[in-house]
Amino acid sequence: MLECLSSLLSQLFHLFLSKSTIIHKYIAEHKTPPIHIPTPIPNSKPNWLDLPSHLLYLICDKLNTHDDLFRFGLVCVQWKSVLEENQKQVLLIQLPVLVVPTEDDIEKKMERSVYSISEKRLYDNVKLSVPHHKSCCGSSHGWLVTVDPTAYSVCLLNPFLRQNNEIQLPPVSAFPKHVDDMPLEHFDYIRRIVLSSNPSRFSDYAAMAIYSSHARLAFCKAGDEAWTSIEVLGRAFSNILYYKDLFYAVDYDGKIITIDIHRHNGKPEITSMLDIHCSPYDACYLVETSATPSDEGHGELLLIAKVMGFKQFGSQETYYTSSFKVFKLDQVDPFWVEMMTLDGQMLFIGHNSPVLVSASDFPAGKPNCIYYTDDYVDGYHIEPSGTRDFGIFNLEDRSFEMLSPLDSDRIMPPPIWIQPTPPQQHG
Repeated sequence: MLECLSSLLSQLFHLFLSKSTIIHKYIAEHKTPPIHIPTPIPNSKPNWLDLPSHLLYLICDKLNTHDDLFRFGLVCVQWKSVLEENQKQVLLIQLPVLVVPTEDDIEKKMERSVYSISEKRLYDNVKLSVPHHKSCCGSSHGWLVTVDPTAYSVCLLNPFLRQNNEIQLPPVSAFPKHVDDMPLEHFDYIRRIVLSSNPSRFSDYAAMAIYSSHARLAFCKAGDEAWTSIEVLGRAFSNILYYKDLFYAVDYDGKIITIDIHRHNGKPEITSMLDIHCSPYDACYLVETSATPSDEGHGELLLIAKVMGFKQFGSQETYYTSSFKVFKLDQVDPFWVEMMTLDGQMLFIGHNSPVLVSASDFPAGKPNCIYYTDDYVDGYHIEPSGTRDFGIFNLEDRSFEMLSPLDSDRIMPPPIWIQPTPPQQHG
């Protein structure tokens, strides 16, 4: 591990040396225990595991960007522990990273790479233990939802935890059966899974899935051995959000239902909401804004409609994202209000649960922008430009920017956003 990250360690070491004057001043003012700043010996490699904890705290305190903190925590167990105890872990958990394939030999690869939006490059020396042969059908509360196409298993995987980082959900074979459905082994049988809460913190979490060729709904609670169907006739669902103790599901026409799975009689209660009528070609997403003191613990509800178009690509006509529309629910009247900005925030959407973060917290943040990846899974198999439909959309001036396109040998498996979260005790 240390050899793989020798370059990173050297950078951190020289960063520390460059800050040594500041550190000595800090020590003098705060009367911290004396420390020894190691002097590099020619042709020798320092033993980074032997650095005292208080020295690591000082180094960590001088790192001011998400990317530096992220790499600091991946050096070794001791460094990660220091980071988790440091107050700057708040910065670490806010900004999503893009998990991408390592190489095109997808059958044998057991790891994936991480793409930084602030540095606009891949961390080729940082690998996450996410096998290529498993498909990711969701990213929620810091957990990836993986499906093994051979064993039909469905698993929650947190690649940022050292232990207790896998949770088994009911398998693909435990979904309700339908005579008009696609085979279970189809790569897109499970389209998306969203969690109600972080399983690292809450043992009573639940999961809601969009599955089958008809985009049906089913859910399970922690410990269940099978998925329970949500019967809504004639609706194909696009996305899910857990909000105010209810699951919200939006279909491709912008019609929303709420699902209460906590009824005392055990039967889910389904309620229809105010609709936004969108083109059937659009994908729709739901996201909760950050809560304010007046929001009583909950933010506002946003609906994001991805407007699709078609263009000629070689001899074939293919799809692309032509625009986005964002609506906020006025819950007093109620009605949907179209928004022209994101109030200085950045939105990350794709196969993940949508994430909003404040651009002011990050030096390279682009306020009022939507960072999107292609979540049309079929496109990665049949469309020539499937993985080319990702980028950055500015909601204010309606402009597009490339999201540093991946190399041609990195298109499978599909990239997915994930927001790292710190480990917590069950509540």
